[in-house]
Amino acid sequence: MSTSSASIIIHRPVEEIFSFISDYHNDWKWRSRRIDFQKLNDTDPAEFMVTQKYFPLLNHKIHSSYQLIDYSKNEHIISQIQVGKIQVIDKRQVRSLETHLTCFEYSLDIKLSGILKIFGQLLTHRLYYHLNQDLQWLKEMLEKLAIPYSQRELPDLRPTFTTESTRLLGLT
Repeated sequence: MSTSSASIIIHRPVEEIFSFISDYHNDWKWRSRRIDFQKLNDTDPAEFMVTQKYFPLLNHKIHSSYQLIDYSKNEHIISQIQVGKIQVIDKRQVRSLETHLTCFEYSLDIKLSGILKIFGQLLTHRLYYHLNQDLQWLKEMLEKLAIPYSQRELPDLRPTFTTESTRLLGLT
């Protein structure tokens, strides 16, 4: 099993981060079903098993399934995705470090079988790169959204002139 994981510290409360990754997790999932994490029963997450016979990216029928393995509000979401001979364990965990400081850890455990094992290390390396980029984007976005609109830094749209252009325009 290959593992790609990354973590980042975000200056927002743990509840906000968890709420965001719950919605993001739903978008990552199959179109056939969404999970309402606000009403989820912690005692029986297995009821959210979804199976479909069609995988759109490959444009032919492949057995695929999604199962929520473990869930704890404001702590973690762990799910398993099976697409043909590829199995992925998706783990998203949040920890509160201080009142408005959260550590978000994201890892993907990938189990490949057959000839796909050859591509395991390459896939893991590529995923690690993308995980880090995604987490950095998430941090920047959530921290910008936390700033009141009136205090957000807006880009300066005034034209900038070089010394040569100001001389040519007679502005010096």
